[in-house]
Amino acid sequence: MRISSKSIGACGFLVVISLLCPAGCRSPVVNDVASPELELQITPVKSIPSDEGVFRLVVRNSTQGTLKVDRLLTVFFHYSVVTAEGETLDPVYNELAEPAVPAELAERFVALEPGQTLEREFSLLKKERVFEALKIWEGGDERWVGSERLYQYQPRGSVRVRVSYSPGVAGSGAFYACFGVSPARQGIFLGRSGSNTLLLTVEGD
Repeated sequence: MRISSKSIGACGFLVVISLLCPAGCRSPVVNDVASPELELQITPVKSIPSDEGVFRLVVRNSTQGTLKVDRLLTVFFHYSVVTAEGETLDPVYNELAEPAVPAELAERFVALEPGQTLEREFSLLKKERVFEALKIWEGGDERWVGSERLYQYQPRGSVRVRVSYSPGVAGSGAFYACFGVSPARQGIFLGRSGSNTLLLTVEGD
């Protein structure tokens, strides 16, 4: 199979990103907040065979202070895959993940200094760790539960990939249920941001 990629810029222009683009090339960033404190950007990975459907997420602290986030870029990061018809693509594999390493919160969540970045490579065609928040009902009351899962997709044709960072009420409740502490008390960044949109086209042989 072959996977090609494009990026949609902030003004709606279509910007083609070659998998062989020179070092330092960047795609425009579209955020769901006007002045993001945490900048998210996704691009293709030219060093990995295109049939693996891999993209790179780069997270950058664009403030003058420190921001504390998950070093694995999993907790509060939402990986969205949408088909050409506008339907959200569900994973074909969704199972509970083994405990992350490091498991200790003090090591797992790190403070990004101004301008500092974290990176993660994510493959749609392989099992990848994500953080999932679910609302359940018990005795007439609702509450949020959280867990780390392994997702794997099976895209066919064109899909739009986007990453957002959005703790919110659901994420904070799920975090507490999963880790037993409040993210606010841990000093974890609770703002919102979003990446550019990356177009991936998976074609059969």
